[in-house]
Amino acid sequence: MSKKKPVAFFLAGCLAWLACQAQASVVIVGSRIIYPAQAQEKSLQLNNRSDHPSLVQAWVDRGNEESSAQTADAPFIATPPVFRMEGHTGQTVRLRFTGEQLPEDRESLFFLNVLEIPPVQADLEGRNQFVVMPRHRLKVFYRPATIAQPLERLPALLALHLASEGTDWLINISNPTGYYATFAEANLLAGGQSAPLQLQNSLPPFSSATWRVARNALAGQPDAVQLRLVTDAGGSLDKRIALKP
Repeated sequence: MSKKKPVAFFLAGCLAWLACQAQASVVIVGSRIIYPAQAQEKSLQLNNRSDHPSLVQAWVDRGNEESSAQTADAPFIATPPVFRMEGHTGQTVRLRFTGEQLPEDRESLFFLNVLEIPPVQADLEGRNQFVVMPRHRLKVFYRPATIAQPLERLPALLALHLASEGTDWLINISNPTGYYATFAEANLLAGGQSAPLQLQNSLPPFSSATWRVARNALAGQPDAVQLRLVTDAGGSLDKRIALKP
């Protein structure tokens, strides 16, 4: 037998085992956390859907995807920070704002990390094991009560302008509010045609961005954009916004 075949079988086995380990057992109820400035704390529900226990660690960072519980720098404490979850049980994690001078006219964005440390498989004890630790990251929006506009006004206040550059249409979008505008989908419209827009997930407060799409993606000149915005509850809200020149 070729030496390459045992190596290939070994690597395939490792990758298959790795893929199984990478499947998270712990699931989070909800996709985002809205933390009102006047709140004492906010709760998050976790559930372990597997038959096995898992060790879980939680912390909040300011946007650094490489952060750890040791380097967490956000003004939030997650309680409990480390805990064991038995199979098919739940656990409540509480977030508490520790106090910091944050802007009062806009939301501030942080990220909750939930790291799952799976158990070592008994039948592989004594062997070298790849341990993949699934990690969830949820957005935490710290929301002051002093934001000028009500949240319901956000879709109507977004301003979109059409321009062109070379062979592309340019869609300039502005968010004049104190809220993060989070998009699940956006399509450029021209009559009965549409073309998907490549966009960033969120548009921060008082900021703007430019979306680009090839002119030949549509037969005519675009006249509107169909947006799907993510709501506080994690659902979606569809909004058609006319383009201004």
